[in-house]
Amino acid sequence: MKKIFLFILTILSFSQVLFSQSERKYTDDEKSRLKLCATLATYDTVVSFDNAVGEAYYTLVISSFKENLTIPKFSFSPLSGNDKSKIDGIIQILNEAKQTPPTWDDLLIKQTQYQIWLDKSIRKKSKYKN
Repeated sequence: MKKIFLFILTILSFSQVLFSQSERKYTDDEKSRLKLCATLATYDTVVSFDNAVGEAYYTLVISSFKENLTIPKFSFSPLSGNDKSKIDGIIQILNEAKQTPPTWDDLLIKQTQYQIWLDKSIRKKSKYKN
């Protein structure tokens, strides 16, 4: 009886190790692309929060993702509905990026959109010819 119990316990332990989800290991190139993605995917949301808590939450999520590729979980989060929906959208974008890191071409397109957005927000007349 003890042998059967030990055998079953060994099989369960082995299956736990075999089927448990492992954390994905990213190459240095993928890490670089993911860290750049955090800024480029969220550049147009920076000034549109209802209160300081929303912006602080956003800043910590983006900073943590850029540094460690992690998204922190907070127990204290008195966010407005508008701020919560924006932050949930950003977290969803970052999680999708972790599943499928963007290509350099994707980042070039996002950087181009960012440059145009920045130009429009700073100048009355664009510095770009097209």
